[in-house]
Amino acid sequence: MTGRVVLVTDDAGYQLAIGPVYTKASLERLRQEVDDYGWTVTASVPRYSRADFTSARGRGEGLVREAGP
Repeated sequence: MTGRVVLVTDDAGYQLAIGPVYTKASLERLRQEVDDYGWTVTASVPRYSRADFTSARGRGEGLVREAGP
């Protein structure tokens, strides 16, 4: 699994990205922790470094095919 982050909205309305985590179990635990804290999980998304991005783009590839749900 590609590293993932959860996008959240805190109780003041600020948007944050928390992570990365690397397993489905860790992702679910993180989502639950955020929810238990009272913040809102708005999405979970793949996390790619700038190097991952520039390398893939240099090869003419996108990153989405590896992202998964």
